[in-house]
Amino acid sequence: MTRKLTHVVWRPLRSLRAKLTIFTFGLMAVISLSIYLFLPTRMENQAENALVDKASNIADMTAFAIGASSDTGDPVHVPIVLNGAAQVDDLVYAYVTALDGSVVADFNRMPNIYTVPYEFRMPGGVSDNRDIFRARRSIISRGRSAGTLHMGFSLESVATIARRSRLTIAIASIMIFVIGLTGVFAVSHIITAPLRQIASVAERISEGDFEGSLEIQSNDEIGRLATAFNKMVKGLRSAYQHLESANATLAYHSQDLQSEIAERRKAEQASRTSEAKFRAVVEHATDIVAVFETDASIKYMSPACINMMGVTPESLIGEKADQFVHPSDLARFTSALLGSRRDITVAINVEARWRHANGKWRYLAFRGRNLSDLPGIDGILFNVTDITEAKRFERELLHAKDRAEEMVRLKNSFLANMSQEIRTRLTGILGFAQILNSEIDPSQLELVEHIEGSGTRLLNTLNSVLDLAELEAQSVRPELEALDVVKEIRETTKLISPLAHLKGLAFHVDIPDERIFAQANSSCLHRVIVNLASNAVKFTDEGEVRIKTTADDRHVRIAVVDTGVGISEEFVPQLFGEFTQESTGNARTHEGSGLGLAITRRLVDLMDGDINVQSEKGRGSRFVVTLPRAQAPAAGEERPDKLPVLRPVKLGGRRWAS
Repeated sequence: MTRKLTHVVWRPLRSLRAKLTIFTFGLMAVISLSIYLFLPTRMENQAENALVDKASNIADMTAFAIGASSDTGDPVHVPIVLNGAAQVDDLVYAYVTALDGSVVADFNRMPNIYTVPYEFRMPGGVSDNRDIFRARRSIISRGRSAGTLHMGFSLESVATIARRSRLTIAIASIMIFVIGLTGVFAVSHIITAPLRQIASVAERISEGDFEGSLEIQSNDEIGRLATAFNKMVKGLRSAYQHLESANATLAYHSQDLQSEIAERRKAEQASRTSEAKFRAVVEHATDIVAVFETDASIKYMSPACINMMGVTPESLIGEKADQFVHPSDLARFTSALLGSRRDITVAINVEARWRHANGKWRYLAFRGRNLSDLPGIDGILFNVTDITEAKRFERELLHAKDRAEEMVRLKNSFLANMSQEIRTRLTGILGFAQILNSEIDPSQLELVEHIEGSGTRLLNTLNSVLDLAELEAQSVRPELEALDVVKEIRETTKLISPLAHLKGLAFHVDIPDERIFAQANSSCLHRVIVNLASNAVKFTDEGEVRIKTTADDRHVRIAVVDTGVGISEEFVPQLFGEFTQESTGNARTHEGSGLGLAITRRLVDLMDGDINVQSEKGRGSRFVVTLPRAQAPAAGEERPDKLPVLRPVKLGGRRWAS
């Protein structure tokens, strides 16, 4: 009830006219009250100041006149001067006292009120109270004080002026208030009447009635507002008509639209279901579903890569494939991707070795097609299958087949080579042994050395056969560790450099000052370097032998380069076979069993490395061993140095450990 009553009371006060009236009423009231309170007081102060100035002047003149009359020595002139001053209406009393305080002459307009002495004990100068303004002056005669003049002036005239001014000002304030309030009512009506009309039409428009308009013909701001308002109403009326027409059309097509929406929802639901099924298939498939850019960067990799590659899909996004593909397979892999860019209709089928997170290489088969023109794919879609085991079985089958086919030839070749080697050496041993039966002289000492050399070469041949048999029968892989390659090369080449110097060859070792670590086995790496360096010295009659080490972020490469006899292009594919030599029979110019490079290749494979050769007949050879690079071990984790297992090797007529 209270809220409703408040609403009824205050609702009229929310109008602009009421607010303007209240504001003006308050402003005029404040102005009128201020005029009534402050203006009379100011006028009274001004009248009082004028009276004070007047009284002071009269007192000065009267004191001067009395002093002048006293110069004559006739005191009769003093009352005459006071009577002259009495002509001033505001003077109430006046008297003159001698130096001893006695009254010489006086004037009293109100004897019933004031008696002599008049305020005799009041201090000199000018003083006042509510009714009388008092003035006192010293009388100077002949340069000395002759007495004192006392005068009192009435303030009644000042009070009269104040009362009259207050009445006049009060009447003027009321008239100003009434005139101002009347003007405000008139002006507010002129201003608010058009505004009320605008508000009325706006309320009708808000209720949906667009037929109303304003009839305001003024040229002021309100008139311009009314013109703009009428244009707006006209535009709204037209827009509303178009809207009604559109609503009718929309209602007509609503049924078809609802049917189409329902069909689209079904299609979207089917699409989401299909997408969910496809995603489930992709995420749970054992094969990897991958999307590559034509520049070999990875856009997508399904979760199967966790098991197949040892990494999460997120860690592969944006990475380049060349970080994971084996260097020997990288050119073939990138060529397949670039070929699909030239012809997107060509299916891609490429196999490559991919580095697992544990550092091992796994064979993967990439089968797919370039779908760069398909939205949502925009790349090369691959199905990636792990064929490591299949490759291993394939290699084993091929190896078994080749071994079966080569067994007879190998056996015959082995027997022929070994028979010739053993028979020749044993014949020499037996012949020279018979000579030893006689007394040994300096010439016979050389024959004894030949016996020793033949026996050593035969021992080396038998050792190589035993090494190969041991590697072929070995079922446990050697233990790999982070090995300092620079240190291994430096120690191993100390055994080979004397052999090169005996033949008059230049022997160079190009290794960096800093340590380089590879994932390898010390014994295996030592044997590989010895075999390659020994062969380089053996097959080089003049020039140089050079060992060089380089490394990048993932691999360490050891190159053994010579300027020897070289290898023919036709024989290179057979170079790492067992018991294979380019020159056989009586045409052989260098001794050996043909097992050194086969053993070297097997040792490199056991260290997860790779070996390749570049050679030209008569120009020399270049053997490069590639090993996985390893992180430097932490302090205290390096194993103590191991002494390599050394076997005798004879080159240049002398025996050296290897």
